[in-house]
Amino acid sequence: GRDVLSAGGSAADAAVATYFALSVTMPSTAGLGGGGVCLAHGYDAGTTDTFDFLPRAAPEGRVAVPTNIRGMAALHARYGRLQWAQLLGAAEGLARFGTPLSRALAKELETIGERVLADPEMARVSAPDGVLLREGQTLEQPQLAGTLSRIRQNGGGELYLGQFARQFAEAAQTMGAPLSLQSLQGAVPTATPSTGIPFGNHMLFI
Repeated sequence: GRDVLSAGGSAADAAVATYFALSVTMPSTAGLGGGGVCLAHGYDAGTTDTFDFLPRAAPEGRVAVPTNIRGMAALHARYGRLQWAQLLGAAEGLARFGTPLSRALAKELETIGERVLADPEMARVSAPDGVLLREGQTLEQPQLAGTLSRIRQNGGGELYLGQFARQFAEAAQTMGAPLSLQSLQGAVPTATPSTGIPFGNHMLFI
């Protein structure tokens, strides 16, 4: 995020870049499969918008459709200055070439250690030698790097449209989550003007 601001990017650009970096360094709380809400203020126009990209329940039930990526794309489309591809390069590099495992993520891995080791995919990343990675050891995620590369090159709709979306839905179904291609395609964030409430000398937006 700091590098993006130094390169002339907006606060929205920095938020997008930071989010994707966190999807690599702290995937348990900022992974690609989540969602959220963001308030964004356009200083020049004097407008404040609420971007709502909370996960929506799929029509199939029992699973929420991830909308983080489209939410970040919507934020960038309205308030970004730099090219989308510029914002994801650092995150892709962290995933491809590795990053030191943080203390926070190392503790989380310890807490769910048995589940990690029991899942072949999670174990391949978090316990490549059969032992959970410890703080400071290198966490490499080549598969995530490939996903980020496609999102970087093709835009925020990559996860929701076309062949990649079909593969994502099929993988979810294999793991027991009834997620369809139609559910992914219909996961669209909203951007609406925020409501301002005067509070002393300040204005609160909700």
